[in-house]
Amino acid sequence: DPYDRHLEKLIARFDTPQTAVLSYSYQLPFGKGKKFLGGTNKAADAFVGGWTFSGTHRFESGTPVPIGGALSQGIPTIGVQPNVNPGVRARSNVSCGSMVYGNPQKDYLLNAGNALEASLTHRPLAYIPEGDFQLGNAPELDSHARQCGNESDDITLFKDIPLHQERVRLRLGADAFNVFNRHSWQIVQFGTNAVSDPHFGEITPFQVEEARVLQLHLRLVF
Repeated sequence: DPYDRHLEKLIARFDTPQTAVLSYSYQLPFGKGKKFLGGTNKAADAFVGGWTFSGTHRFESGTPVPIGGALSQGIPTIGVQPNVNPGVRARSNVSCGSMVYGNPQKDYLLNAGNALEASLTHRPLAYIPEGDFQLGNAPELDSHARQCGNESDDITLFKDIPLHQERVRLRLGADAFNVFNRHSWQIVQFGTNAVSDPHFGEITPFQVEEARVLQLHLRLVF
């Protein structure tokens, strides 16, 4: 009830309980003074020596799914929620790793939002009508019904070439963003997922960093 906010307490729209970030930098052991090709001449060392490999890998859990929409006659000017069907959770039993886009048996994150969808898909009915002009008890953001998590991997390979002692150098490198072209599944990124929708809870492909991007760079550092 937007006129009586103390009735409801819920988590933030973009709540992310767990995030793990691995970051590293490694000087490759090639070239003059290194383990491999350490006796190479100056000209060859300019090509094989001085390279550094670094990467950042991010793994994070999914944000809560926004749930909305009425299954009965709503209250004018007030966005109402449906009622939770006791004993049936919103989240389906299909794991994110097992989901297959376009497969009716494996392409949904949530159980059925309405009776028609439940009868057509044979999924458990997670929500029931709240009653005409009544406020339902379903949370707008359910901490137990979350989008699939996101993973991304960014790596770079670069070499510093001294031009004037160590104060001026040229950096040559290559970057790969989302190098493994990872994707995830989600149902609605922004807004409300209406329980009355005939495709409630069905997944669509999603990439947090979009598709793989490769780039070369050349930079003067001084």
